[in-house]
Amino acid sequence: MNQYKNISMSDNKDTSIDLKSNEACFLQRLVELNLKDERNTSLIVYPLYTIVTVIILARMAGCNNSRTQRLFWQKNKKQLQSLIYGLGDEVPSEQSIR
Repeated sequence: MNQYKNISMSDNKDTSIDLKSNEACFLQRLVELNLKDERNTSLIVYPLYTIVTVIILARMAGCNNSRTQRLFWQKNKKQLQSLIYGLGDEVPSEQSIR
């Protein structure tokens, strides 16, 4: 029996991505190990690797700018929370995503 669940996310009718939870965890870990976050830790909500992971997933779904990537995050928040560890309820602003 497969222990990983399939997740389907879409930003609109024309684009969608299907992921297994292990694939999303692998992506997040890959980004985490290869990206240094040099921002002031007292001022951030999400680590840079978490934001980058969601941006990559949004780009895979056809969201190519910060506005559509934020909308993707808002529309798929529950699915993203089940895929990405440490993801809370707050959705970053367009400026943070940019």
